[in-house]
Amino acid sequence: VYTTEPGGIPGNDDYAGSSTYLIGSPSFDRITIRRNNGQCTLKIIVHDNSPANIYVKSVLLNGKILSTFPFIDHVNDLRCSTGLSSVQLEFFMSSTFSVNE
Repeated sequence: VYTTEPGGIPGNDDYAGSSTYLIGSPSFDRITIRRNNGQCTLKIIVHDNSPANIYVKSVLLNGKILSTFPFIDHVNDLRCSTGLSSVQLEFFMSSTFSVNE
């Protein structure tokens, strides 16, 4: 039964948000986002960024290859845990499309 209440649509647990984001081509070379009242930072660094390099070749999350590429789960991947005050994403761009196998 559908209602206008927050739980009115079965399976609607995100209230129009998304817990997973599709990685696209960044329009900046570097950005730092401060979260949780400045207690946690998200640093995004883009290597080989140019108008010709529109494809994301690979992504590192805290120095390790992002195994879920091209998806990032913001709850699991982008949160600062105990002893971790910063999360870093590094994008490596390319002018050619390739499928990582």
